[in-house]
Amino acid sequence: MEEDKILIFRSWKSNFDNGDIAKALDVYTDDELAGIRAHGFNGIWLRGRFREILRSDIFPEFGDESEQYLQILNTLAERAAQHNINLYLYVNEPAGMPADNPFWEKHPEVKGAIALLPHHDKTMEGEEDFYALCTSTEKVRAFLKDSAYSLFTQVASLAGLISITASERQSHCFAHIDYANAYANQAFSYFYPVEQMKCSRCRDRHPSDVVSEINNLIYQGILDSGSDAKLIAHNWSWNLYEPDPSERIISKLNKDIIIMADFERGGTRNILGKERPIDEYSLSYIGPSERARGTFETAKKYSHGTMAKLQIGTTHELATVPDLPVIKNLWKKVEYLVETKSIGTMACWNFGNMLTFNTYVTGWGMQENSADNMNEKLRHLTQKYFS
Repeated sequence: MEEDKILIFRSWKSNFDNGDIAKALDVYTDDELAGIRAHGFNGIWLRGRFREILRSDIFPEFGDESEQYLQILNTLAERAAQHNINLYLYVNEPAGMPADNPFWEKHPEVKGAIALLPHHDKTMEGEEDFYALCTSTEKVRAFLKDSAYSLFTQVASLAGLISITASERQSHCFAHIDYANAYANQAFSYFYPVEQMKCSRCRDRHPSDVVSEINNLIYQGILDSGSDAKLIAHNWSWNLYEPDPSERIISKLNKDIIIMADFERGGTRNILGKERPIDEYSLSYIGPSERARGTFETAKKYSHGTMAKLQIGTTHELATVPDLPVIKNLWKKVEYLVETKSIGTMACWNFGNMLTFNTYVTGWGMQENSADNMNEKLRHLTQKYFS
């Protein structure tokens, strides 16, 4: 078994959009953590924003509730450690802010591109128009590095960050710019052609420079703090910025940054005689997709460790049940990751999953150091789980 693998899970009781950190101590009780560990996982993740967790000399308006956030994170990290579980934060930095936020009146010099968020984000965030914090400004660059330094200085036992740099939410100025024309013929109302780039500072830059810069600055802050924590860079929608497998971005990242790829995204599957796209969160499709395979190979070319982004319990294919027991498909995903020496997996997205046989075979299966005799290993786990 390989206990040094990164196997991250998330409780179904957590709430990504409503107090994920604030309510974390009520969610991640000793019983909940013991259950997660019993299924083979050694990490949990919460959503965090630098401006909420930390005070900032650069932007004094940030971090009004910093003391409370830091206390919760330190308490949870210590509690989790008692179960041999590490705590990670998922971040989408620099997180954009509503157009009518008074922050922009005080700091107009860092105002970047504006984006119209999709309908579900309007509901979640409470606003329609968001401005980016422009990473072509020295203040925002310093804020990213200083925030990471401050976080890992004040929460020394934090194991790492999971960084997403293309997302449905507005962050940097290229966040919603379809630079590579990847979604031109698809119904994504929140991805814009490059001609609509509104930031004069970023307009002449390539988005790969921005994405790699954000991750490298955050990682430098971690290093400066003296921490050995990990930075996991998630490739979700990097194809907005350059064609898969995102070699231009990957080649510019510090080699110690781990690359995490969506395992199924970009694949296709024949359903009722028609070839249909598989985007993500699929258990009916085994994978890896060509996109994921290419990302893994490119990451290894540049000496990066690799992880897979999975959803292992239930998925959007049928999200109204506790789990989808398609063990054969799930085990083939695990087998591939063990065979290719993956560092680990982030095994669920923001809605978490319940602990079931799916999670048990994934957590313990991923800890194997060899893909030999995988069917025999699955038989052993089955007997152990149901005994």
